[in-house]
Amino acid sequence: MLPFSVMVLISFTLAVYFLDLNRFYIYGFMLGFAPILGEWLFQEFGIAHHGYPVTFRIATLVIFMIGLIKLFSMLRENPFPIEETVPQE
Repeated sequence: MLPFSVMVLISFTLAVYFLDLNRFYIYGFMLGFAPILGEWLFQEFGIAHHGYPVTFRIATLVIFMIGLIKLFSMLRENPFPIEETVPQE
């Protein structure tokens, strides 16, 4: 689990550095620690499939919600033009 987690953390950190997308820190942190947390859930509470469905679903839900918030804020700032305001050729 540790090599996968380190690889995910490094790749998302590089993406933040080169693309300047600070929310990728959150994504990398959640996806990097999901296998470790899933293993802990499996060992302590006996969650099925090493706890991966639980941890990755939570991480995916958070990433999806952040994406929806970004989409709706972009649509609010740049609304679709209304047909009456589009210049006629």
